[in-house]
Amino acid sequence: MGDSVGIGGVAYVPVLLVFRIDLKTADKPMKTLEIPLHYTHDFVGGLLPPRSRVLEVGCGGGELAARLQQDGHHVLAIDISEEAVEKARSLGVAAQLQDFVEFAPAESFDAILFTRSLHHIAPLERAAALAFELLKPEGTLVVEDFDYEAMDPPTVEWLYRLAEILGAAGLMRPFTEQKGQDRLEDWIEGHRHDPPLHTGRRMWSVLAERFPSLQRHTCCYLFRYFCQDLVENASRDEVASRIFDWEASLVERGQIRAIGLRLLARR
Repeated sequence: MGDSVGIGGVAYVPVLLVFRIDLKTADKPMKTLEIPLHYTHDFVGGLLPPRSRVLEVGCGGGELAARLQQDGHHVLAIDISEEAVEKARSLGVAAQLQDFVEFAPAESFDAILFTRSLHHIAPLERAAALAFELLKPEGTLVVEDFDYEAMDPPTVEWLYRLAEILGAAGLMRPFTEQKGQDRLEDWIEGHRHDPPLHTGRRMWSVLAERFPSLQRHTCCYLFRYFCQDLVENASRDEVASRIFDWEASLVERGQIRAIGLRLLARR
């Protein structure tokens, strides 16, 4: 599953936790767009003490923040997208248009969540330092993200072939255009950004300098692409549920890689 590299006294050791969830509600498949939300909420919710003061960095449309508020937590959510902030506010979330590295709140937090946002945030060292500063003593850092560098040929083949099949059947919007013979190279090229996206190893190494207790887990992630791009029809929810179960099963058997990344630490 990978190597182990000592960083600041902490080893970068892949630990696979598939984090299966129940995708049935009243004997029906869970709604497609609820699957990734439920997957994240099931993970995050179990880490928070009752009535925690939570900062979510990269809140998107506010769905997770709204769910955490329903759980009794006090949530402040930030995002750099004005559209996302407006949507979050429409759900009753206290959301602010804010770049995290420039954030200067007058309070500290029991937990800080980076929900699929940390790979974009720069400078990463500033983000790690600020997260440490804003957490209360014994506060919890939670990162849910992905490691594009963890992709390998069998995994990318499964992803692209399944997308092609669903697209040909009219069940999914076009996922990606294959530009060459090497699907892995297409994947890597598609994740070249300016500034560059942070790899899992990079996020780990920078956070570990500030948080010696940092733990790393890998988890399912590719199902999110399908939940996002499956077209509306009568079979959509069932198809999405089966894709999630299939990915989890393949990961558990070691046939494809889990490229999802979850980092946890206490201040």
